[in-house]
Amino acid sequence: ESLLFLARTAIVVALVLGLARPFARVRAALPITSLGPASTVVVLDDSLSMRYGRSGASLFDRARDAARDLIGSMGPDDEVGVVLARRPAARLTRALDADRNRLRSAVDDARASVLSTDLHGAVELARQMLAGATRANRRIVVLSDLARTAGGSTGLARERDGADVLAYDVAEGRARPNAAVVSIEAEPA
Repeated sequence: ESLLFLARTAIVVALVLGLARPFARVRAALPITSLGPASTVVVLDDSLSMRYGRSGASLFDRARDAARDLIGSMGPDDEVGVVLARRPAARLTRALDADRNRLRSAVDDARASVLSTDLHGAVELARQMLAGATRANRRIVVLSDLARTAGGSTGLARERDGADVLAYDVAEGRARPNAAVVSIEAEPA
């Protein structure tokens, strides 16, 4: 009876170990996971509002750090592309790429612009990049301050064409001071 018990226990342990997958903890600022290889396009907001910051770090710096974290957490079969959310939206990488060093270099070279934001145009450009993706899991990750002038996150979180759109607010919902010219008067000299 003891021998039969040990044999059954050994079979269960062998089954569990045979089905087990490697496990590793990865530090990432974004709560993004996938089951299997993924094609991801990062929409990096490089508009004027992203230049705001305190203590030397701008919102753009935060977004760029989050993009680096996402690239660093890529699996061996994942591919990533990067789109800038300026007006007009532009590709930072020509296509989806699995080379982490090339992707990090592209993100490191990006700079915040003085242009306005076009999140919806950038998401559409990201969808075009994903159109030729071969991975079953497809997602678009928007890294932005989600300013009202950018259209905010309204309509971004919808799934269409098999791609999930995830909006990440790098401003973390905090209000930022704003200044405006409200009136101008001219007087004859």
